[in-house]
Amino acid sequence: MFGEDANFFTGKTPEQRARGAGQIGWESVPFISEAVTVRDIKSELAKKDPNWYTIGLLGGAGVLGLVPLVGDIAGSAIRQGVKARNKVPAQVKEPTGVNPVMSYDEIPTITPEDLKGMKIGKTVGDFMKAGGEFTGIDSVPVDPRLMKGGTLFPALQSSIDEGVVWADPKATALAKNPENPDVIAVTGMMPQSHSGNIDMGMNLRNQVMAYVQAGRMSNADLKAINKKIYDAHTQKSSTGKTFEKLKNFTGFENPNYEEYLNTLDFETRTKIFKILDQAGSKKFNVPNTDKVLSATAETSVTGNNPRDTLLFYERSGEVVPSGHASYPLAYKGKLAGKYKRPVGMEFQFKDWWDETGQFKDRARANRAFETSGIVQDQRPDVISGINRAMDYSEAIQNADQARMVIDAVNNRWKTFDKIIDEGGASPKELASILQASPSSASLSNYSMEKITKAKRSGEMSFFKLGDNNTMFGIDNVPDYKWAGVDKLPEGSKSLVGVVNNEFGVKRVASPAIMTKALEENVTHLDAFAVPSAKYPNGYLPDLYGKYGFDVISEVPFDKDMFVKENGQNAFDDLVFQWRKDGWDESKGFPPVVVMEFKGNQNVRKNATTEFFKGGLSNFRGEKTSGIATTARGFSKSGSGKGFQSSQGSGILNNFGRNTGAVRDGNARNIPVKPAEIAKGILELTPEQIRNLQLNPKEVDTFRGLLK
Repeated sequence: MFGEDANFFTGKTPEQRARGAGQIGWESVPFISEAVTVRDIKSELAKKDPNWYTIGLLGGAGVLGLVPLVGDIAGSAIRQGVKARNKVPAQVKEPTGVNPVMSYDEIPTITPEDLKGMKIGKTVGDFMKAGGEFTGIDSVPVDPRLMKGGTLFPALQSSIDEGVVWADPKATALAKNPENPDVIAVTGMMPQSHSGNIDMGMNLRNQVMAYVQAGRMSNADLKAINKKIYDAHTQKSSTGKTFEKLKNFTGFENPNYEEYLNTLDFETRTKIFKILDQAGSKKFNVPNTDKVLSATAETSVTGNNPRDTLLFYERSGEVVPSGHASYPLAYKGKLAGKYKRPVGMEFQFKDWWDETGQFKDRARANRAFETSGIVQDQRPDVISGINRAMDYSEAIQNADQARMVIDAVNNRWKTFDKIIDEGGASPKELASILQASPSSASLSNYSMEKITKAKRSGEMSFFKLGDNNTMFGIDNVPDYKWAGVDKLPEGSKSLVGVVNNEFGVKRVASPAIMTKALEENVTHLDAFAVPSAKYPNGYLPDLYGKYGFDVISEVPFDKDMFVKENGQNAFDDLVFQWRKDGWDESKGFPPVVVMEFKGNQNVRKNATTEFFKGGLSNFRGEKTSGIATTARGFSKSGSGKGFQSSQGSGILNNFGRNTGAVRDGNARNIPVKPAEIAKGILELTPEQIRNLQLNPKEVDTFRGLLK
């Protein structure tokens, strides 16, 4: 009936996996929806071309890829799972197979109608990554620690195998939902919310000790940071809570550190994280906490709003050990699925919002939602509201992406021209963003002091996009003599310090940066051309080539000079990042290329709005197919010269004339995709704007500029 090759766990094609899901559903119908019957499955099977995905869902959304609680479904799913050696289907994050997890996209999609008549409870989940291991940041490895996740804990293969669905520190979720809901909605927290987890505490501790062992931190540094944490026991939180247990701080070197962490509450563990993140702690050479945070974040969901409903699960009353250090107990159960896109609490939990949430500011509403026991009847009016709220363009990936596009078009760039209280950029904030970049090793050491000096002298300008961790700088007096470019035209400006640390946002950071840079009359840039299998000439030259820049000079990388001027640690981190980017080491060290804008000068005016309108897909005045073909059409005026500079530090001098990297995947298809996102924003209804938590006034401004 379903075909011999039908198997959800091992099917080689989406159709084979879908038919496998249908087979599981056919063998036994789970209890997720009383409205779904065997008759519906028979009806679909009778069609000439059955929809295997529909059959899988008719068999129960929870059966897709998950071991249900009891009965014949469990036996059927387990039999297929054993044949597949317990591997999860399709996209597994870690190719090594260590701690595999189903991707968020592969969690089965259900509709609000599938939950009609049910009671919907809620819980909150942090954004700790599920799947794989944390192995350290930069080039300093730590002992691998399994990533058990927050929101995606139910999608771990280990959770599937053990039939557990949600980990809870004290198994309190049932008590919070006395009406015994039929399904539980998992709602998101803040992106940094996992900073107080025990797993995060151990990852941070292990990274500190790895820094000590690698010689990046001295014993004196370790002693000093230990004392700083101990001294915090006299401090109070914003709520008046004291951190008295820090008086017993054991020190990071203590072999029983994890036991100590278990004696602390979430807020105190978060305090340790925040102390390491303080500017005053940097002098002790501690690891960059933002890098640890981003390396352990579930980026597939971090771009959504806090308290958005991300997925649903069913649970039984049975509580078992979870195997999760941060949340030791777990409910038995199964994953029910997810909506086609996340939906805000004001729509999924309409009654609570109408009675309580709408009368609070957003932060207080989020907190009240988290601490309240809420159960929502999935009535027709609730279903209708949810469908209207999430029925917007599929081009919009998440709320953060939409906000970034709006910020770019509305020119919400913060600069030095205004004081901070009036929306200006802070040198401290800019330095923090630069230092937290995964590509920081390819950028100069932009300290707060250096940025402040550049501001005062007028040598440089910096731009930060709204409230995003996205920025770039402009060198107003560029000098490329070190690359064999003896003289630049009057008024030349160089793009530097390009960073996008918004890890949940794709496809919009590079066009936002590059169109603004062109409007600011940037003429040159330089970057490492890291060759890889996909980008033989280097990803960055290809990317910048799409925006009208051509390579005019190439300089071989000089390892000895780089180490002399930046240190061995910086070199090790640089190589580490290159390898993560797929560096083809057989081609030797990546050269540094200098690029000059050779495109159509007329595109500079209103480049951002024209680009996001879709009226500007070509920056050269050529046919689109030729946009990126000239990235290697350069003059080798710098060939044969070492990686050096008359100013002393090559492209990594005091203000680092290199562009670093916009995160992979942000703008590879620049002719179409970002304009589709903008079009989707233009079409949003008031309910959808509320669901995405966009500022209505900013949306109105955006529409005025693009229409």
